[in-house]
Amino acid sequence: GYALRMLGRVRMDRGNFGGAEEAFQAALKLVPEDSRLWTEIARYHFVSADHRKAIEASDKAVAFDPKDIRALEFRGQMVRSQYGLAAALPWFEGALAIRPDDIPLLEEYAATLGELGRNREMLATARKILSINSRNGRAYYMQAVIAARAGDYPLAQRILLLAGSAINEM
Repeated sequence: GYALRMLGRVRMDRGNFGGAEEAFQAALKLVPEDSRLWTEIARYHFVSADHRKAIEASDKAVAFDPKDIRALEFRGQMVRSQYGLAAALPWFEGALAIRPDDIPLLEEYAATLGELGRNREMLATARKILSINSRNGRAYYMQAVIAARAGDYPLAQRILLLAGSAINEM
């Protein structure tokens, strides 16, 4: 099941949606109640623009394992796109209650806080990310955004320089 899930993810990332669906369907025959598989199926439907099926698959992922932080994280992303920023926060907060030091979760949470204009909370979360991984480009980017929003462009530039090559992906 795991190998087929990974194969589906690779095919999806390469744009081979038919091959991805085939791999996911084969995986479902082996592990029909695997929350990580259902999360990937939800991603597949989301990028295929079938949001109804993405929501259904995401609901199944969370139902099969309510403590699967990747399922909760993706559900939060979907809620954010469907219902707005504030509606997504409880999903990220619920996942962070399970694993408070998970960097991808912290990044999604901080970015959502920042988009809501909750800059102090975003800054605190970005600092937490950097305390876990001092080379995290996204956390530096968030700090630079806050500095720029405050009109302190030299500080924003210095923060971006601190990130070094870690900021390149941003």
